[in-house]
Amino acid sequence: MLDMSYSNLESFDMSDGNPQQPGTRQKLSGSCSKSKRLLRSLKILNLSFCEQLRSIGGFFEFPALERLILSNCSSLIEVCESIEQYDGLDLIDLSYCNNAGKLLRMINKVKNVKILNLDGCNLGETPIEMRNDVEEKLNRNNIGMNSQTSSSAIVEAIPRGFNSYLIYLPSSLVCLQLQDCKLSNESFPEDMSSLSMLKELYLDRNLFVSLPNWVRSLSRLEILGIGKNDRLESLEHPPPTLKDLIFDFDGYGEATFNREMSPILLTCRMATYDWEKFEGICKKEDMEDVEEKVLLSLGWSHLVNLDFTKIQPTESGSVEMVYEFGIFSTWYVGKEMPDCISDRRWKGSSISFTIPSSPCNLRGLNFFCVITPGKLTNYGDFLTSLYLKISNITKMCTWIYPALKYSRVSREGITYLSHWMFGKKEMEDGDQITIFVSDFYGRRECGVSFVYDEDDGLGYYKSWNHIIGGDLSPFQTTTPGEYHLHRNRFNGGYHINYVGEYKHNHFLVGLLPQPHAFVISKVTNTSFVE
Repeated sequence: MLDMSYSNLESFDMSDGNPQQPGTRQKLSGSCSKSKRLLRSLKILNLSFCEQLRSIGGFFEFPALERLILSNCSSLIEVCESIEQYDGLDLIDLSYCNNAGKLLRMINKVKNVKILNLDGCNLGETPIEMRNDVEEKLNRNNIGMNSQTSSSAIVEAIPRGFNSYLIYLPSSLVCLQLQDCKLSNESFPEDMSSLSMLKELYLDRNLFVSLPNWVRSLSRLEILGIGKNDRLESLEHPPPTLKDLIFDFDGYGEATFNREMSPILLTCRMATYDWEKFEGICKKEDMEDVEEKVLLSLGWSHLVNLDFTKIQPTESGSVEMVYEFGIFSTWYVGKEMPDCISDRRWKGSSISFTIPSSPCNLRGLNFFCVITPGKLTNYGDFLTSLYLKISNITKMCTWIYPALKYSRVSREGITYLSHWMFGKKEMEDGDQITIFVSDFYGRRECGVSFVYDEDDGLGYYKSWNHIIGGDLSPFQTTTPGEYHLHRNRFNGGYHINYVGEYKHNHFLVGLLPQPHAFVISKVTNTSFVE
Protein backbone atom coordinates (compact mmCIF):
# COMPACT_ATOMS: atom_id res chain seq x y z
CA MET A 1 0.00 0.00 0.00
CA LEU A 2 1.20 3.50 -0.85
CA ASP A 3 -0.42 6.09 1.41
CA MET A 4 0.09 9.66 0.21
CA SER A 5 -3.06 11.12 1.72
CA TYR A 6 -2.99 14.78 2.71
CA SER A 7 -0.05 15.43 0.33
CA ASN A 8 0.39 18.69 -1.62
CA LEU A 9 0.65 16.92 -4.99
CA GLU A 10 -0.84 18.62 -8.03
CA SER A 11 -0.05 15.79 -10.44
CA PHE A 12 0.62 12.11 -9.94
CA ASP A 13 2.16 10.18 -12.85
CA MET A 14 4.60 7.29 -12.64
CA SER A 15 5.26 7.04 -16.39
CA ASP A 16 8.58 8.08 -17.98
CA GLY A 17 8.88 11.17 -20.11
CA ASN A 18 5.51 12.66 -19.22
CA PRO A 19 6.00 16.38 -19.93
CA GLN A 20 5.03 18.83 -17.22
CA GLN A 21 5.16 22.60 -17.26
CA PRO A 22 7.91 24.04 -15.02
CA GLY A 23 6.96 26.14 -12.04
CA THR A 24 5.71 25.54 -8.53
CA ARG A 25 3.90 22.31 -9.40
CA GLN A 26 5.09 19.38 -7.35
CA LYS A 27 5.29 16.16 -9.31
CA LEU A 28 6.06 12.62 -8.16
CA SER A 29 8.37 11.13 -10.80
CA GLY A 30 9.28 7.47 -11.20
CA SER A 31 12.81 7.74 -12.62
CA CYS A 32 14.20 5.25 -10.15
CA SER A 33 13.95 1.76 -11.65
CA LYS A 34 14.15 0.13 -8.21
CA SER A 35 11.20 2.16 -7.03
CA LYS A 36 9.31 1.14 -10.12
CA ARG A 37 9.92 -2.53 -9.45
CA LEU A 38 8.51 -2.09 -5.96
CA LEU A 39 5.54 -0.13 -7.21
CA ARG A 40 4.66 -2.84 -9.75
CA SER A 41 3.46 -4.95 -6.81
CA LEU A 42 1.41 -2.09 -5.32
CA LYS A 43 -2.21 -3.11 -4.58
CA ILE A 44 -3.60 -0.03 -2.81
CA LEU A 45 -2.94 3.60 -3.77
CA ASN A 46 -4.34 6.15 -1.31
CA LEU A 47 -4.30 9.78 -2.43
CA SER A 48 -7.26 10.91 -0.32
CA PHE A 49 -7.40 14.53 0.89
CA CYS A 50 -4.80 15.66 -1.65
CA GLU A 51 -6.77 18.85 -2.16
CA GLN A 52 -4.40 20.31 -4.78
CA LEU A 53 -4.24 17.16 -6.90
CA ARG A 54 -5.58 17.94 -10.38
CA SER A 55 -4.56 14.92 -12.47
CA ILE A 56 -3.50 11.32 -12.06
CA GLY A 57 -2.04 8.94 -14.63
CA GLY A 58 0.54 6.28 -15.47
CA PHE A 59 -1.66 3.38 -14.39
CA PHE A 60 0.21 0.86 -16.54
CA GLU A 61 3.03 1.16 -13.98
CA PHE A 62 0.72 -0.47 -11.37
CA PRO A 63 -0.29 -3.84 -12.87
CA ALA A 64 -1.23 -5.25 -9.43
CA LEU A 65 -3.32 -2.26 -8.30
CA GLU A 66 -6.67 -3.29 -6.80
CA ARG A 67 -7.85 -0.18 -4.95
CA LEU A 68 -7.63 3.47 -5.96
CA ILE A 69 -8.66 5.88 -3.20
CA LEU A 70 -9.18 9.50 -4.27
CA SER A 71 -11.61 10.59 -1.57
CA ASN A 72 -11.81 14.36 -0.93
CA CYS A 73 -9.52 15.25 -3.82
CA SER A 74 -11.55 18.40 -4.37
CA SER A 75 -9.48 19.76 -7.30
CA LEU A 76 -9.15 16.52 -9.28
CA ILE A 77 -10.40 17.02 -12.84
CA GLU A 78 -8.46 14.48 -14.92
CA VAL A 79 -7.85 10.74 -14.87
CA CYS A 80 -5.42 9.53 -17.54
CA GLU A 81 -6.77 7.32 -20.33
CA SER A 82 -4.28 4.64 -19.31
CA ILE A 83 -6.79 3.56 -16.66
CA GLU A 84 -9.01 2.02 -19.34
CA GLN A 85 -6.25 -0.44 -20.26
CA TYR A 86 -6.22 -1.79 -16.76
CA ASP A 87 -8.70 -4.52 -15.79
CA GLY A 88 -7.48 -5.47 -12.30
CA LEU A 89 -8.93 -2.48 -10.44
CA ASP A 90 -11.71 -3.63 -8.08
CA LEU A 91 -12.43 -0.49 -6.03
CA ILE A 92 -12.47 3.21 -6.89
CA ASP A 93 -13.28 5.79 -4.22
CA LEU A 94 -14.25 9.23 -5.56
CA SER A 95 -16.26 10.27 -2.51
CA TYR A 96 -16.50 14.00 -1.88
CA CYS A 97 -14.70 14.87 -5.12
CA ASN A 98 -16.16 18.06 -6.58
CA ASN A 99 -15.74 16.88 -10.16
CA ALA A 100 -16.64 13.22 -9.76
CA GLY A 101 -19.25 13.47 -12.51
CA LYS A 102 -16.64 14.45 -15.09
CA LEU A 103 -14.31 11.72 -13.89
CA LEU A 104 -17.03 9.11 -14.41
CA ARG A 105 -16.64 9.44 -18.16
CA MET A 106 -13.20 7.87 -17.87
CA ILE A 107 -14.02 5.55 -14.95
CA ASN A 108 -16.78 4.10 -17.12
CA LYS A 109 -14.08 2.58 -19.33
CA VAL A 110 -12.55 0.52 -16.53
CA LYS A 111 -13.57 -3.01 -17.41
CA ASN A 112 -13.98 -4.88 -14.15
CA VAL A 113 -14.40 -2.34 -11.35
CA LYS A 114 -16.69 -3.87 -8.71
CA ILE A 115 -17.01 -1.16 -6.03
CA LEU A 116 -17.54 2.55 -6.72
CA ASN A 117 -17.92 5.10 -3.93
CA LEU A 118 -19.48 8.42 -4.97
CA ASP A 119 -20.69 9.53 -1.53
CA GLY A 120 -20.90 13.31 -1.11
CA CYS A 121 -20.66 14.06 -4.83
CA ASN A 122 -23.29 16.49 -6.13
CA LEU A 123 -24.76 14.36 -8.88
CA GLY A 124 -28.30 15.68 -8.65
CA GLU A 125 -27.70 18.45 -11.17
CA THR A 126 -25.48 18.32 -14.23
CA PRO A 127 -24.10 21.35 -16.14
CA ILE A 128 -24.85 21.83 -19.82
CA GLU A 129 -21.18 21.14 -20.60
CA MET A 130 -22.20 17.53 -21.23
CA ARG A 131 -23.55 18.73 -24.60
CA ASN A 132 -20.97 16.91 -26.73
CA ASP A 133 -21.42 13.62 -24.92
CA VAL A 134 -25.19 13.98 -25.03
CA GLU A 135 -25.13 14.75 -28.77
CA GLU A 136 -23.24 11.52 -29.35
CA LYS A 137 -25.75 9.54 -27.31
CA LEU A 138 -28.71 11.21 -29.03
CA ASN A 139 -27.26 10.48 -32.47
CA ARG A 140 -26.77 6.88 -31.41
CA ASN A 141 -30.45 6.82 -30.51
CA ASN A 142 -31.48 8.44 -33.83
CA ILE A 143 -32.50 11.76 -32.29
CA GLY A 144 -31.65 14.43 -34.85
CA MET A 145 -29.66 17.54 -33.93
CA ASN A 146 -28.00 20.38 -35.79
CA SER A 147 -25.55 23.17 -35.05
CA GLN A 148 -28.36 25.67 -34.49
CA THR A 149 -29.98 23.65 -31.72
CA SER A 150 -30.08 25.71 -28.55
CA SER A 151 -28.90 24.51 -25.17
CA SER A 152 -32.43 24.63 -23.77
CA ALA A 153 -33.70 22.65 -26.75
CA ILE A 154 -31.01 20.06 -26.14
CA VAL A 155 -32.10 19.65 -22.56
CA GLU A 156 -35.75 19.30 -23.61
CA ALA A 157 -34.85 16.75 -26.27
CA ILE A 158 -32.82 14.62 -23.92
CA PRO A 159 -34.69 11.70 -22.35
CA ARG A 160 -34.91 11.99 -18.58
CA GLY A 161 -31.57 11.21 -16.97
CA PHE A 162 -29.50 11.58 -20.18
CA ASN A 163 -28.22 14.91 -18.85
CA SER A 164 -26.91 13.11 -15.78
CA TYR A 165 -23.42 11.82 -15.27
CA LEU A 166 -25.05 8.67 -13.87
CA ILE A 167 -25.29 7.33 -17.42
CA TYR A 168 -21.55 6.66 -17.11
CA LEU A 169 -21.80 4.22 -14.21
CA PRO A 170 -19.79 1.08 -15.08
CA SER A 171 -21.93 -1.97 -15.84
CA SER A 172 -19.56 -4.26 -13.91
CA LEU A 173 -20.46 -2.71 -10.53
CA VAL A 174 -21.42 -5.00 -7.66
CA CYS A 175 -21.49 -2.27 -4.98
CA LEU A 176 -22.49 1.37 -5.61
CA GLN A 177 -22.46 4.09 -2.95
CA LEU A 178 -24.46 7.25 -3.74
CA GLN A 179 -25.04 8.66 -0.27
CA ASP A 180 -25.44 12.41 0.28
CA CYS A 181 -25.41 13.20 -3.45
CA LYS A 182 -28.52 15.47 -3.62
CA LEU A 183 -30.24 12.88 -5.80
CA SER A 184 -33.99 12.77 -6.39
CA ASN A 185 -36.28 10.35 -8.21
CA GLU A 186 -35.75 12.39 -11.39
CA SER A 187 -31.95 12.21 -11.24
CA PHE A 188 -31.69 8.81 -12.87
CA PRO A 189 -32.22 7.59 -16.42
CA GLU A 190 -35.41 5.58 -16.81
CA ASP A 191 -33.37 2.61 -17.97
CA MET A 192 -30.65 1.51 -15.56
CA SER A 193 -30.63 -2.10 -16.72
CA SER A 194 -26.88 -1.86 -17.32
CA LEU A 195 -26.40 -2.20 -13.54
CA SER A 196 -27.75 -5.74 -13.51
CA MET A 197 -24.75 -7.02 -11.52
CA LEU A 198 -25.45 -4.80 -8.48
CA LYS A 199 -25.74 -6.58 -5.13
CA GLU A 200 -25.32 -3.57 -2.83
CA LEU A 201 -26.79 -0.08 -3.34
CA TYR A 202 -26.62 2.79 -0.85
CA LEU A 203 -28.88 5.81 -1.51
CA ASP A 204 -28.96 7.28 2.01
CA ARG A 205 -29.22 11.03 2.76
CA ASN A 206 -30.73 12.12 -0.54
CA LEU A 207 -34.03 13.68 -1.70
CA PHE A 208 -36.13 10.67 -2.69
CA VAL A 209 -39.89 10.69 -2.06
CA SER A 210 -40.27 7.03 -3.02
CA LEU A 211 -38.20 4.08 -4.12
CA PRO A 212 -36.85 4.82 -7.64
CA ASN A 213 -38.53 2.54 -10.17
CA TRP A 214 -35.30 1.24 -11.63
CA VAL A 215 -34.21 -0.17 -8.26
CA ARG A 216 -37.06 -2.71 -8.40
CA SER A 217 -35.57 -4.18 -11.58
CA LEU A 218 -32.23 -5.05 -9.95
CA SER A 219 -32.60 -8.82 -9.95
CA ARG A 220 -29.46 -9.52 -7.89
CA LEU A 221 -29.74 -6.77 -5.28
CA GLU A 222 -29.21 -8.06 -1.71
CA ILE A 223 -28.52 -4.90 0.33
CA LEU A 224 -30.35 -1.59 -0.11
CA GLY A 225 -29.81 1.52 1.99
CA ILE A 226 -32.24 4.42 1.56
CA GLY A 227 -32.22 5.85 5.07
CA LYS A 228 -32.28 9.48 6.23
CA ASN A 229 -34.15 10.67 3.15
CA ASP A 230 -36.27 13.32 4.86
CA ARG A 231 -38.79 13.43 2.01
CA LEU A 232 -39.35 9.68 1.77
CA GLU A 233 -43.09 8.91 1.88
CA SER A 234 -43.35 5.36 0.59
CA LEU A 235 -41.30 2.28 -0.03
CA GLU A 236 -43.27 0.01 -2.32
CA HIS A 237 -42.24 -3.44 -3.50
CA PRO A 238 -38.46 -3.41 -3.08
CA PRO A 239 -36.68 -6.23 -4.93
CA PRO A 240 -37.70 -9.63 -3.48
CA THR A 241 -34.04 -10.71 -3.54
CA LEU A 242 -33.16 -8.29 -0.70
CA LYS A 243 -31.57 -9.70 2.43
CA ASP A 244 -30.94 -6.37 4.18
CA LEU A 245 -32.98 -3.17 3.90
CA ILE A 246 -32.02 0.08 5.66
CA PHE A 247 -34.57 2.91 5.61
CA ASP A 248 -36.66 5.26 7.73
CA PHE A 249 -39.63 7.62 7.58
CA ASP A 250 -39.67 11.02 9.26
CA GLY A 251 -43.39 11.45 8.65
CA TYR A 252 -46.22 9.03 7.98
CA GLY A 253 -44.62 6.83 5.38
CA GLU A 254 -45.75 3.36 4.43
CA ALA A 255 -43.86 0.30 3.25
CA THR A 256 -45.29 -2.48 1.09
CA PHE A 257 -43.44 -5.74 0.58
CA ASN A 258 -44.09 -8.59 -1.82
CA ARG A 259 -45.75 -11.43 0.08
CA GLU A 260 -43.31 -13.91 -1.45
CA MET A 261 -40.29 -11.89 -0.32
CA SER A 262 -37.31 -13.83 1.03
CA PRO A 263 -36.34 -13.53 4.72
CA ILE A 264 -34.94 -10.04 5.25
CA LEU A 265 -33.13 -7.99 7.87
CA LEU A 266 -34.84 -4.62 8.39
CA THR A 267 -32.80 -1.78 9.84
CA CYS A 268 -35.05 1.20 10.37
CA ARG A 269 -35.73 4.34 12.40
CA MET A 270 -39.45 4.80 12.88
CA ALA A 271 -41.96 6.07 15.40
CA THR A 272 -43.29 3.61 17.96
CA TYR A 273 -45.77 1.10 16.49
CA ASP A 274 -45.22 2.29 12.92
CA TRP A 275 -44.20 -1.30 12.19
CA GLU A 276 -47.91 -1.84 11.48
CA LYS A 277 -47.38 -0.01 8.17
CA PHE A 278 -45.24 -2.84 6.81
CA GLU A 279 -47.78 -4.49 4.53
CA GLY A 280 -46.60 -7.96 3.59
CA ILE A 281 -45.04 -8.34 7.03
CA CYS A 282 -47.79 -6.87 9.19
CA LYS A 283 -51.35 -5.77 8.39
CA LYS A 284 -53.71 -3.72 10.55
CA GLU A 285 -57.44 -3.43 9.80
CA ASP A 286 -60.32 -1.72 11.53
CA MET A 287 -62.59 -4.50 12.80
CA GLU A 288 -65.59 -2.80 11.20
CA ASP A 289 -63.91 -3.35 7.83
CA VAL A 290 -63.12 -7.05 8.32
CA GLU A 291 -65.36 -9.24 6.18
CA GLU A 292 -67.87 -11.45 7.96
CA LYS A 293 -66.54 -14.57 6.23
CA VAL A 294 -63.09 -13.85 7.68
CA LEU A 295 -64.47 -13.53 11.21
CA LEU A 296 -66.38 -16.79 10.79
CA SER A 297 -63.29 -18.55 9.41
CA LEU A 298 -61.38 -17.41 12.48
CA GLY A 299 -64.05 -18.81 14.77
CA TRP A 300 -64.91 -15.32 15.99
CA SER A 301 -68.65 -15.54 15.36
CA HIS A 302 -69.38 -13.60 18.56
CA LEU A 303 -67.84 -10.50 16.92
CA VAL A 304 -70.14 -10.55 13.88
CA ASN A 305 -72.57 -7.58 13.84
CA LEU A 306 -71.05 -6.22 17.05
CA ASP A 307 -70.97 -2.46 17.67
CA PHE A 308 -67.23 -2.00 18.07
CA THR A 309 -67.56 1.66 19.06
CA LYS A 310 -68.86 0.50 22.44
CA ILE A 311 -65.89 -1.75 23.19
CA GLN A 312 -62.94 0.21 21.85
CA PRO A 313 -59.97 -0.09 24.21
CA THR A 314 -58.90 3.57 23.90
CA GLU A 315 -60.88 6.80 23.87
CA SER A 316 -59.69 7.86 20.45
CA GLY A 317 -58.86 4.55 18.80
CA SER A 318 -61.06 1.87 17.26
CA VAL A 319 -61.06 -1.90 17.69
CA GLU A 320 -58.45 -3.23 15.27
CA MET A 321 -57.26 -6.56 13.99
CA VAL A 322 -53.52 -7.03 13.51
CA TYR A 323 -52.19 -9.85 11.34
CA GLU A 324 -48.55 -11.00 11.40
CA PHE A 325 -46.64 -14.30 11.44
CA GLY A 326 -49.89 -16.15 10.67
CA ILE A 327 -51.46 -14.80 13.88
CA PHE A 328 -54.60 -12.63 14.06
CA SER A 329 -54.92 -10.49 17.20
CA THR A 330 -57.41 -8.00 18.62
CA TRP A 331 -58.06 -6.19 21.91
CA TYR A 332 -61.41 -4.87 23.11
CA VAL A 333 -63.16 -3.85 26.32
CA GLY A 334 -64.94 -6.63 28.16
CA LYS A 335 -64.47 -9.29 30.81
CA GLU A 336 -66.83 -12.05 29.68
CA MET A 337 -65.48 -15.26 28.17
CA PRO A 338 -67.47 -15.98 24.97
CA ASP A 339 -69.25 -19.30 24.50
CA CYS A 340 -67.08 -20.16 21.50
CA ILE A 341 -64.08 -20.56 23.82
CA SER A 342 -65.19 -23.90 25.18
CA ASP A 343 -62.40 -26.46 24.79
CA ARG A 344 -60.07 -25.39 27.61
CA ARG A 345 -60.32 -22.71 30.30
CA TRP A 346 -57.93 -21.98 33.13
CA LYS A 347 -56.63 -19.45 35.61
CA GLY A 348 -52.92 -19.27 36.14
CA SER A 349 -49.78 -19.12 34.04
CA SER A 350 -49.90 -22.37 32.04
CA ILE A 351 -51.91 -25.34 30.85
CA SER A 352 -51.09 -28.63 29.13
CA PHE A 353 -53.50 -30.74 27.08
CA THR A 354 -53.75 -33.23 24.24
CA ILE A 355 -55.48 -32.26 21.00
CA PRO A 356 -58.61 -34.40 20.77
CA SER A 357 -59.40 -36.51 17.74
CA SER A 358 -61.83 -35.12 15.18
CA PRO A 359 -63.13 -36.17 11.75
CA CYS A 360 -62.30 -32.66 10.50
CA ASN A 361 -58.86 -31.21 9.86
CA LEU A 362 -57.55 -28.85 12.52
CA ARG A 363 -56.54 -25.56 10.91
CA GLY A 364 -56.27 -23.13 13.79
CA LEU A 365 -56.28 -22.43 17.50
CA ASN A 366 -57.99 -19.52 19.25
CA PHE A 367 -56.45 -18.14 22.42
CA PHE A 368 -58.57 -15.90 24.64
CA CYS A 369 -57.52 -13.94 27.72
CA VAL A 370 -59.52 -11.62 30.01
CA ILE A 371 -57.44 -9.18 32.03
CA THR A 372 -58.74 -7.03 34.87
CA PRO A 373 -56.52 -4.11 35.80
CA GLY A 374 -54.38 -4.00 38.85
CA LYS A 375 -53.10 -0.57 39.84
CA LEU A 376 -54.15 2.24 37.51
CA THR A 377 -52.25 5.47 36.95
CA ASN A 378 -53.72 8.83 37.96
CA TYR A 379 -54.96 9.21 34.40
CA GLY A 380 -56.73 5.87 34.31
CA ASP A 381 -54.08 4.37 32.03
CA PHE A 382 -53.94 0.61 31.83
CA LEU A 383 -50.98 -1.02 30.07
CA THR A 384 -51.54 -4.67 29.29
CA SER A 385 -48.72 -6.94 28.29
CA LEU A 386 -48.86 -10.64 27.43
CA TYR A 387 -46.15 -13.02 26.35
CA LEU A 388 -47.45 -16.26 24.86
CA LYS A 389 -45.40 -19.39 24.51
CA ILE A 390 -47.17 -22.22 22.68
CA SER A 391 -45.24 -25.49 22.52
CA ASN A 392 -46.05 -28.67 20.62
CA ILE A 393 -44.18 -31.17 22.77
CA THR A 394 -44.88 -34.01 20.33
CA LYS A 395 -43.44 -32.19 17.32
CA MET A 396 -40.80 -30.31 19.34
CA CYS A 397 -41.90 -26.90 18.04
CA THR A 398 -42.36 -23.70 20.05
CA TRP A 399 -43.67 -20.27 19.10
CA ILE A 400 -43.10 -17.22 21.33
CA TYR A 401 -45.23 -14.15 20.67
CA PRO A 402 -45.58 -10.84 22.56
CA ALA A 403 -48.80 -8.84 22.67
CA LEU A 404 -48.90 -5.28 24.02
CA LYS A 405 -51.76 -2.84 24.34
CA TYR A 406 -51.98 0.62 25.89
CA SER A 407 -55.50 1.35 27.07
CA ARG A 408 -57.53 4.08 28.74
CA VAL A 409 -60.50 2.15 30.07
CA SER A 410 -61.09 3.19 33.68
CA ARG A 411 -61.64 -0.01 35.70
CA GLU A 412 -63.18 -2.09 32.93
CA GLY A 413 -61.48 -5.32 31.99
CA ILE A 414 -59.87 -5.81 28.62
CA THR A 415 -59.97 -8.86 26.39
CA TYR A 416 -57.24 -10.24 24.16
CA LEU A 417 -58.19 -12.65 21.37
CA SER A 418 -55.84 -14.28 18.89
CA HIS A 419 -56.15 -16.90 16.17
CA TRP A 420 -53.11 -19.00 15.25
CA MET A 421 -53.19 -20.57 11.78
CA PHE A 422 -51.74 -24.00 12.49
CA GLY A 423 -51.65 -26.70 9.83
CA LYS A 424 -50.94 -30.43 10.05
CA LYS A 425 -47.21 -29.79 10.12
CA GLU A 426 -47.64 -27.74 13.28
CA MET A 427 -50.53 -29.47 15.11
CA GLU A 428 -52.75 -32.52 14.68
CA ASP A 429 -54.83 -34.95 16.69
CA GLY A 430 -53.01 -36.51 19.62
CA ASP A 431 -50.27 -33.86 19.91
CA GLN A 432 -49.32 -32.78 23.42
CA ILE A 433 -49.61 -28.97 23.76
CA THR A 434 -48.40 -26.62 26.49
CA ILE A 435 -49.37 -22.94 26.65
CA PHE A 436 -47.54 -20.56 28.97
CA VAL A 437 -48.86 -17.03 29.52
CA SER A 438 -46.89 -14.28 31.22
CA ASP A 439 -48.26 -10.80 31.85
CA PHE A 440 -47.06 -7.85 33.88
CA TYR A 441 -50.35 -6.24 34.82
CA GLY A 442 -53.66 -7.43 36.22
CA ARG A 443 -55.29 -10.83 36.76
CA ARG A 444 -56.29 -13.16 34.01
CA GLU A 445 -58.56 -15.97 32.88
CA CYS A 446 -57.58 -17.80 29.74
CA GLY A 447 -59.28 -20.10 27.27
CA VAL A 448 -58.54 -22.10 24.14
CA SER A 449 -60.73 -23.43 21.34
CA PHE A 450 -59.93 -25.37 18.18
CA VAL A 451 -60.98 -24.31 14.68
CA TYR A 452 -61.60 -26.99 12.07
CA ASP A 453 -61.96 -26.97 8.29
CA GLU A 454 -65.17 -25.53 6.94
CA ASP A 455 -65.48 -22.69 4.44
CA ASP A 456 -62.06 -21.09 4.40
CA GLY A 457 -62.08 -17.30 3.98
CA LEU A 458 -58.40 -16.88 4.83
CA GLY A 459 -56.82 -17.48 1.42
CA TYR A 460 -55.24 -14.01 1.24
CA TYR A 461 -53.67 -14.30 4.67
CA LYS A 462 -52.35 -17.79 4.00
CA SER A 463 -50.55 -16.50 0.90
CA TRP A 464 -48.08 -14.57 3.03
CA ASN A 465 -44.61 -16.06 3.32
CA HIS A 466 -43.43 -15.33 6.86
CA ILE A 467 -46.21 -17.05 8.80
CA ILE A 468 -46.67 -20.21 10.83
CA GLY A 469 -46.42 -23.00 8.28
CA GLY A 470 -44.42 -20.71 5.98
CA ASP A 471 -40.85 -19.44 6.21
CA LEU A 472 -40.03 -18.39 9.79
CA SER A 473 -36.32 -19.14 9.51
CA PRO A 474 -35.26 -15.58 10.48
CA PHE A 475 -37.06 -16.03 13.80
CA GLN A 476 -35.67 -19.43 14.75
CA THR A 477 -33.74 -19.49 18.02
CA THR A 478 -30.73 -21.63 18.81
CA THR A 479 -33.16 -24.20 20.21
CA PRO A 480 -34.24 -26.51 17.36
CA GLY A 481 -37.88 -26.01 16.44
CA GLU A 482 -38.32 -22.82 18.51
CA TYR A 483 -39.40 -19.52 16.92
CA HIS A 484 -39.48 -16.11 18.60
CA LEU A 485 -42.15 -14.02 16.86
CA HIS A 486 -41.03 -10.77 18.45
CA ARG A 487 -43.05 -7.91 16.97
CA ASN A 488 -41.46 -5.30 19.26
CA ARG A 489 -38.34 -5.53 17.12
CA PHE A 490 -40.30 -3.60 14.50
CA ASN A 491 -40.41 -0.64 16.90
CA GLY A 492 -37.36 1.25 15.74
CA GLY A 493 -37.33 3.95 18.43
CA TYR A 494 -36.20 1.86 21.37
CA HIS A 495 -35.40 -1.61 22.63
CA ILE A 496 -37.20 -3.23 25.55
CA ASN A 497 -35.48 -5.67 27.88
CA TYR A 498 -37.97 -7.90 29.63
CA VAL A 499 -35.89 -8.66 32.70
CA GLY A 500 -38.75 -10.52 34.32
CA GLU A 501 -39.16 -12.77 31.32
CA TYR A 502 -35.68 -13.44 30.03
CA LYS A 503 -32.38 -14.50 31.38
CA HIS A 504 -29.45 -12.14 30.87
CA ASN A 505 -27.28 -11.74 27.76
CA HIS A 506 -29.99 -11.97 25.14
CA PHE A 507 -29.44 -10.30 21.82
CA LEU A 508 -30.65 -10.45 18.25
CA VAL A 509 -28.11 -11.54 15.69
CA GLY A 510 -28.21 -9.06 12.83
CA LEU A 511 -26.99 -5.79 11.44
CA LEU A 512 -27.43 -2.84 13.82
CA PRO A 513 -25.43 0.04 12.31
CA GLN A 514 -27.35 2.85 14.01
CA PRO A 515 -28.99 3.46 17.41
CA HIS A 516 -32.51 3.60 15.99
CA ALA A 517 -32.57 0.22 14.31
CA PHE A 518 -34.57 -2.92 14.37
CA VAL A 519 -33.81 -6.33 13.00
CA ILE A 520 -35.88 -9.29 12.01
CA SER A 521 -33.41 -12.02 12.75
CA LYS A 522 -32.51 -14.99 14.85
CA VAL A 523 -32.81 -14.85 18.63
CA THR A 524 -30.24 -16.64 20.77
CA ASN A 525 -30.37 -18.13 24.25
CA THR A 526 -34.04 -17.30 24.75
CA SER A 527 -35.92 -19.00 27.55
CA PHE A 528 -38.83 -18.18 29.81
CA VAL A 529 -38.38 -17.95 33.53
CA GLU A 530 -41.38 -19.80 34.84
